[in-house]
Amino acid sequence: MQPAPFLGPKNLRLVTHCPLCRALFPTNKTNVLEEKENLRLIFAQCSACGGAMMALVSLNQGEANAVGLVIDLTKEEILKYRTYEAVTSDDVLAVHHALFEPYSLHN
Repeated sequence: MQPAPFLGPKNLRLVTHCPLCRALFPTNKTNVLEEKENLRLIFAQCSACGGAMMALVSLNQGEANAVGLVIDLTKEEILKYRTYEAVTSDDVLAVHHALFEPYSLHN
């Protein structure tokens, strides 16, 4: 299996316009933040409105699939938070219990 080709600002054609204001994304505002095998984490920021998006791009057998999100994070925040542990359902239940159990009508 050959390694996936580099997917960077020069040949990135998946998202060319800002989803918020439709302005053209300049290539110098599009960054590959992380590369793992056939995956790329891409960040783009609009020069016109300041809006940002990130996309996870998968390259398989010459095809690219992407999922993009409009975000309010900076490039630095994405790099910082991407290594944090995911919130589990047990975490959510523990917070819910801590917040609402003392006020339960069943007490």
